[in-house]
Amino acid sequence: MKKPKKPKKRPNFIALFSGFTVQLGVSMYIASKLGNYFDSYFKTDKVLTVISLMLMLFLNLYVLTKTFKKFYSD
Repeated sequence: MKKPKKPKKRPNFIALFSGFTVQLGVSMYIASKLGNYFDSYFKTDKVLTVISLMLMLFLNLYVLTKTFKKFYSD
């Protein structure tokens, strides 16, 4: 006799969001420092900092949407 399948266990919504906020903060800080380094190296006026921050923001939003589709799709 086969056992009935258990429904997927979803992670706690608050734990998921708190982990994502930490990830977002750390990655944006690293992108800012990396952009500042490249701005000083190439002698540009905060252009590379803005580009690196925007790329990191889009990357984080992509990861967030993939995570929600994985855990909260029906």
